[in-house]
Amino acid sequence: MTDEELKELVDSLAIDSKNLHEAQRKTDEQINRTDEQICRLEKQVENMARKIGHVADIVDGVSKNQGAVAEEFFYNSLAADTHLGTIHFDGIAPNLCMR
Repeated sequence: MTDEELKELVDSLAIDSKNLHEAQRKTDEQINRTDEQICRLEKQVENMARKIGHVADIVDGVSKNQGAVAEEFFYNSLAADTHLGTIHFDGIAPNLCMR
């Protein structure tokens, strides 16, 4: 290998090294931006999970309330008339649980 070829090789290696360092710097910047985005997304997911939990609690409460309204409706209906179609009830009791 001649001195000129060796000089060209060293120059090209220096340029490649500089380009590699620049690419690594850009990659590091992108990784930092990605980390920040992931952090924001994690916070948003946690916030959504809390909201979904609250909605589930509300839905559960509404369901229980609707059940209570239905029970009260049927109790009041049977209290006024102990017949339900062809069925006759001798007595009724509110909130009675059969086990």
